[in-house]
Amino acid sequence: GHDRLAGGEASAANLVTLDVTTTDSDYITSADTRLPFLIRVRSGGDQPFAGKLTATLHDYETRQEVDRTELPLTAPAGGSAGAVLPLGREQAGWYDAKLQLTGQCGGQAINLTKEFTIGVDPAKAVPPLYRPADLKEFWAKTLQELAARPMNARLTPMESLSTDRAAVYKLQLQGLVDEPFFAWYVHPKKPGKHPATLLVPGYGDHGIGNPRGLAEAGICAVSIQVRHTDVDLPKYEGKPYMTLGIDSPETYVYRDIYCMGVRAIDFLLSRPEVDPEKVMVQGMSQGGGLSIATAALDPRVKLAAAEVPFLCDYPEALKVASYPYGEIRNYLNEHPERREQVLRTLSYFDGMNLAPEIRCPVVMTVGLRDRVCPPPTVWAAYHYITAPKQIFVYPAMGHAVSSEFGQAREQWARTLMPLP
Repeated sequence: GHDRLAGGEASAANLVTLDVTTTDSDYITSADTRLPFLIRVRSGGDQPFAGKLTATLHDYETRQEVDRTELPLTAPAGGSAGAVLPLGREQAGWYDAKLQLTGQCGGQAINLTKEFTIGVDPAKAVPPLYRPADLKEFWAKTLQELAARPMNARLTPMESLSTDRAAVYKLQLQGLVDEPFFAWYVHPKKPGKHPATLLVPGYGDHGIGNPRGLAEAGICAVSIQVRHTDVDLPKYEGKPYMTLGIDSPETYVYRDIYCMGVRAIDFLLSRPEVDPEKVMVQGMSQGGGLSIATAALDPRVKLAAAEVPFLCDYPEALKVASYPYGEIRNYLNEHPERREQVLRTLSYFDGMNLAPEIRCPVVMTVGLRDRVCPPPTVWAAYHYITAPKQIFVYPAMGHAVSSEFGQAREQWARTLMPLP
């Protein structure tokens, strides 16, 4: 006869599965309560499984193993076996859990792994603020400098993109520097005053889509590009910019960028169709960090939505985060003598240090598997917000947006800023 197709016949080993569930929806607990994880091992074939589950906890920052539990597990042929595994620590902080199932089924080796992150009293693990003594003075002076400069708003109607319900424009504004920055502006064609939102972008050099859908839903919106390039070029250089001017707060690139957020709010409030009492800011990643910064620097912002925010708790981020925080880490590896100076610069821009200045309600997200904007850094900014706040925790999410949160954010915004 001919050979059977490879993989056409399931071996007993392929029928062994490991399921891990918990009744705790956010994987966050307190030091005196362990999270109960329900372990289910199933052996779907005609052979039993015999082996063990090894559960290890690793400190999020040091990656050191801090806890290990072993459980013998056997599952009958065609059946399953379960166990409850309580996970936690007495020490507040963040931990990576790894569950490894090893053993034999039908003479074949089994090796299955599940990994996730848990938080233990995260508020108690938050570092102290490292606000420079003149933080408020620095920003007051910077914003005075911005206010003294003309906005030079230039609107270009984009007839081909507009609809019977929404007007679409390209917008050019001037901020802290002579070079203009670029944005989309959209508004409903329906007369009257409408709520408005400022959309702030993620990190990098890339095009930004126009937010016409918001105008069709009755909302004015400005969506800014923060690199002094147009919003929809066919190609972008993609130059990294995390360390531009980082040796001094006066020259750091984010001084210019944070002021773009405030200038965009200036523009919105100059428009007759915008209701000045209903202005929000929203963004993801760098946009999350810019939402926090804009809300902190501009009391005219009435709501802020920051998804998986970047630019928060730099000292921790430099230890645990991947790219783009890594740009600063690489810079410090090349210039170790500048470390103190660089951290001093960053202290003026850190979302954690600016958080106490926020006066409006804030809603945030955190992905517990996010290594770009890791949970401890997001939690630090969240912790220091004294205004009304809520955080949506997604245990399985990496650096991403949640559609569930998108709906919650819209509902939340409409509740606090009803459409006319």
